[in-house]
Amino acid sequence: MSKQRKIVPAICLQGICVLPGLKVNFDINKGKSIAALNAAMESGEEVFLVAKKSTTEQTSQEVSLYTVGVLAKVSEMVKLPGNTARILVETSVKAKSFDYLERGDYLQAEIEEIPDDTDDMDELEKEAKLSMYKELIYEYASFRPKMGQDGLKLLYNIQDLTVLLNRSISMIPIYYEKKQKFLQAEMLSEKYDLAYQYIQEEIAIIKIQQDFQKKIKEKVEGNQKDYILREQMKVIRQELGEEDSVQESDTFLELTEKLDAPEEVKEKLKKEIRRYKQLSAGSAESNVVRGYIETMLDLPWNHKSEDNMDLANARKILDSNHYGLETVKERILEFLAVRAFCPDNEKGKSPVICLAGPPGTGKTSIAKSVAEALNKKYVRICLGGVKDEAEIRGHRKTYVGAMPGRILAALRSVQVKNPL
Repeated sequence: MSKQRKIVPAICLQGICVLPGLKVNFDINKGKSIAALNAAMESGEEVFLVAKKSTTEQTSQEVSLYTVGVLAKVSEMVKLPGNTARILVETSVKAKSFDYLERGDYLQAEIEEIPDDTDDMDELEKEAKLSMYKELIYEYASFRPKMGQDGLKLLYNIQDLTVLLNRSISMIPIYYEKKQKFLQAEMLSEKYDLAYQYIQEEIAIIKIQQDFQKKIKEKVEGNQKDYILREQMKVIRQELGEEDSVQESDTFLELTEKLDAPEEVKEKLKKEIRRYKQLSAGSAESNVVRGYIETMLDLPWNHKSEDNMDLANARKILDSNHYGLETVKERILEFLAVRAFCPDNEKGKSPVICLAGPPGTGKTSIAKSVAEALNKKYVRICLGGVKDEAEIRGHRKTYVGAMPGRILAALRSVQVKNPL
């Protein structure tokens, strides 16, 4: 038996989907929608509320509207500034549109009422699903305090599954396209599955948002706590006269970041700087650590000069600076030739030339000439009268007044890691 079709005024809703059996209020500001509303109120007939498929579409043609909407009776209308009206409607049943007609200044729809859903569940299944759905709503309400005890109590008192689904979906802020899909569902089981899925998705979204907000809050509170503690520490150090050591530590950290050195060296330096920051400015250990840091920062970690391996130039410089000493000069040139032929010997494998002889025979001047020939920086370390090897390799940091050795002091002064 075919159902009777009828023609009623139609109101196009943008970004809104209303469900049957509810009281809903919303604003409209389109001329055709207000005209359709006035026509329905004058004739006392229902209006067909149907959602647009796109929130940016400005036309109201059939192609831009969904086919399934609801019939509603207008209860109240309040005119607002800017040609806007706020209306309260009481929706009744679902309806399907077959055609739209332009009548004067408003739109009419040829519609046919359709059942809200087809009951495809037995009583036991409906009772079980009703209980499960209420538990899900209770869980959702625990994350949404704005829902309130009144709204939760209202839903809990509903014993009809269809009514409960419609009311709950209308109360939860779900995107209108999802509500439209729920409205168009024909089977009660399908509507139940969609509603259950939508609320579960909302709960999952809320959990993610709360977890994210918690992390942000902890981070902000942690930063505020660190800031307050640093300010308190700064005041305490000012009172103790230790502010200079803090500023010095910050300067050391900046220099460490700019230092051209391996990462393990930087990490070791940062560790020592943090330790220095905690030490009392007047302590002996503080002076030792400070000296160690300054020495590490001054060393030429990755700075080196480029060698000139031109043997003809080396012979020319040796001959111009030294008369005689042919055997010594030949031995040095042989050494340089082998070094030029095997550059890998620079990595600690090359033999060391030892010049021995009484004072005034030219040992130091020969070394200077070799440095000039190789384009190396020259530094001299005098070990005469040294009785303690710690003066050469440096003292242990555990000693008060520990100093770097002669070798490190020479590297600091020459500022390259491969001097002669």
